[in-house]
Amino acid sequence: MSPETSKRPKSPDTEVWRVFYTRARAEKKAEQRLEDRRIEVLVPKKTEMRQWSDRKKEVTEPLFRNYLFARVGEKDRIRVLRTNGIVRCVHFDGEPAQLREDTAQRLKKIQAVPDRLSTADLRPQVGSTVTITDGPERLRGLTGEVLEHRGRTYVLLRVKAVRQAVKVEVNAKWVEETEETAQRA
Repeated sequence: MSPETSKRPKSPDTEVWRVFYTRARAEKKAEQRLEDRRIEVLVPKKTEMRQWSDRKKEVTEPLFRNYLFARVGEKDRIRVLRTNGIVRCVHFDGEPAQLREDTAQRLKKIQAVPDRLSTADLRPQVGSTVTITDGPERLRGLTGEVLEHRGRTYVLLRVKAVRQAVKVEVNAKWVEETEETAQRA
């Protein structure tokens, strides 16, 4: 998920859609607990048909595993964090992540068709060629292949002359996919 933080300052009591990380498979229970506390919460859901050995069943699952959104100010953010099932508030670049109001409204709207929903990963796929466009000046312009994610992005530079490769850890925001072939040293 990409952060949608806004850079304008907000007062501590201004309610915004915050992003929270939940315990595994606790999204729906945490949602109910927050609703019981009269906190506006959003857990987009999808439905899909599951096959067991003896039957098929339609199940409802969170669209974003381990995430929920709550519209809260700073005081209620602390209340959310004290709720059973909530692990932490998600941060990007040291700032709490915020979901834009228009995005929240669109997520609510698409709940009308939960059987047609799925997620797509916006990070460059493993094996794609990328160019570093941001970050440290000395790395900009470097082209290589994305090696793996696991919460981190690595750009792989192959050195065929010695049959080895070097991997450089970079921030996923620093790279853009290119059509070019990875630079070979």
